[in-house]
Amino acid sequence: MRPRSAPHRHGCAKDIRIPILVMHGTADEVVPIGQARIMKEALDAAGRSVRLLTFEGEDHSDWYPENWRRQADEAIAFFRPHMSRP
Repeated sequence: MRPRSAPHRHGCAKDIRIPILVMHGTADEVVPIGQARIMKEALDAAGRSVRLLTFEGEDHSDWYPENWRRQADEAIAFFRPHMSRP
């Protein structure tokens, strides 16, 4: 069974139809930052809406409080244009 978490390996980036915001700490040792970059490249190549936002020195969790706020602000700004009110 192939992993579902690797669209860059299996060509399924073209199947993604929603905007993707990837947020990643540059010091993440659980999921290396290179994985986020590969994902962004695959989505870019497929012509998908994607943004990679990196957080310098942050790891996989336990981020600095100011980066939690930045993360929330960036998510709102990224998704707002894609949301519609009922």
